[in-house]
Amino acid sequence: MSAKQKIMKLLRESGPDLTVDQAIYKLEILRRIELGTAQLDRGEGIDHDEIVARWDENAKATSDEMVAPRKRRSSGRLMVHCRREA
Repeated sequence: MSAKQKIMKLLRESGPDLTVDQAIYKLEILRRIELGTAQLDRGEGIDHDEIVARWDENAKATSDEMVAPRKRRSSGRLMVHCRREA
């Protein structure tokens, strides 16, 4: 299916109330899916277990720097403090 055909199909399936912003968002999602699929086809993907291992390493390194969260600001956002190296 050509790019034009994919775009037309996406627009047809979206209904009459589709806004320009929604159309752009859907097209960007379609583009990212196609880029990711092409990367996988070229063998550029990363194994799930490797991603989990990297995530665990990063989480451990980050948790060593974290301090208990402070109370919420009046805006409702939670503030987290990190230790600064001297």
